[in-house]
Amino acid sequence: MLSLFLLAFCFHTNIKSLVSAVSSTFSFSSRSFDATVCYLMVSLQVVLVVFTSIFHATTVTSTPHHDLIVKTFSSANFSKNQPWVGPIGHRRITVDLNGGGHYRSVQDAVNAVPDNNRRNILIKINAGCYKEKVVVPVTKPYITFEGAGREVTVIEWHDRASDPGPSGQQLRTYRTASVTVFASYFSARNISFKNTAPAPMPGMQGWQAVAFRISGDKAYFSGCGFYGAQDTLCDDAGRHYFKECYIEGSIDFIFGNGRSMYKVLPIFILYSGSVYISQEKENLRKERYKTQR
Repeated sequence: MLSLFLLAFCFHTNIKSLVSAVSSTFSFSSRSFDATVCYLMVSLQVVLVVFTSIFHATTVTSTPHHDLIVKTFSSANFSKNQPWVGPIGHRRITVDLNGGGHYRSVQDAVNAVPDNNRRNILIKINAGCYKEKVVVPVTKPYITFEGAGREVTVIEWHDRASDPGPSGQQLRTYRTASVTVFASYFSARNISFKNTAPAPMPGMQGWQAVAFRISGDKAYFSGCGFYGAQDTLCDDAGRHYFKECYIEGSIDFIFGNGRSMYKVLPIFILYSGSVYISQEKENLRKERYKTQR
């Protein structure tokens, strides 16, 4: 049985008190800290729906979490004028480095999902270190990456912002991500994403190296790891929920314009004095982050 917890907040006045609550709940040490819950509002007039437990089923034949995402956001009237019709059917794809699955590459498995997909796709990624860049395009929603465990299933790459791209021009920050997801209704569990580019020395430019970029709406992450140095996790756009994940980095390593909730996160700072969260727009600063113990 999947369990769901609906948490709603309507903020109409006194945003300054929210900011005060945010600043008073963070605790830092020279090496690491635990941030337990980080709430980001959809807007001051919209109810924010979040989930505390979605992945209890172990087989693809059980009720998929995407159905619950659809029902929950619909029940909160996030899009009254555009009712969403959920996916129909299920499909399981196995990725194994040693040839024991349908594909050896995660990207090959993603490519096998048809455009405008309407099925729940579980991509089961067996233990191994998959050294590749992966992109989930906007036309392929309802995909789940499921690893064999955060410590044993890893997707990694090593691009930096100053590295040349296919056209010969610098990649810049957003295109360095080892894994990029543009599709909505994406989820991942029990898997790690890494950018293995080394951390920059003081004063060095162009060393931004993203491990994971999420640009789709209504994404869910459980038991995942995000490893990098500068700009590890690009919470780019959309509404996302991170539960019991691990995030590691050194400089501005959680950034973007996403409106997300972070719950029970061990966040490890590689170097003391680092800024771990960077907000892209100053006028959103008062809306975006809230922690609870």
